[in-house]
Parts: sequence; structure tokens; C-alpha cells
Amino acid sequence: MNKPKKKVSSDSRRQGKKAMRGQGIYYDEAKEPFRASLTPTVREKIDEEAKELMMTRSELLELIFRERYNLPLS
Repeated sequence: MNKPKKKVSSDSRRQGKKAMRGQGIYYDEAKEPFRASLTPTVREKIDEEAKELMMTRSELLELIFRERYNLPLS
């Protein structure tokens, strides 16, 4: 009988790091609220990919742009 794969949440990357207001957990800077208007098609694609990678939309977009512009990932 095959056991279902254990899902690892994005919080596992945070292990050993305490959240402090105004300080970044994954990066050297804190995140700021940002709002964008997107078509339903693009939003669905972002949601699908984020779910597949077990991360939030915010984490996915941060990762995409950090990789695209060669910004530090940690």
C-alpha cells in the first residue's frame, strides 16, 4: 500500500527563525504590503503554481523576481 507523500510546508524553511516585527525571516529585509490587479487567468496560474510548490503567492512572486534579477535568495 502506498503512503501519501508528507507535505512539507513553507514554514519548514523558517525552522529556528523567530518572526520579529519589521525584520525579514527569509531575506535581509522585511516585506511590505503590495496590491496588484491581475486577470483571473493569471491569478489562477499563480495560485496553481504556489499550491504545487507548497508556498504562498507572496513567496512565489518573491522567488520568481529574485531569481530573474539575480537577487540574493537568503
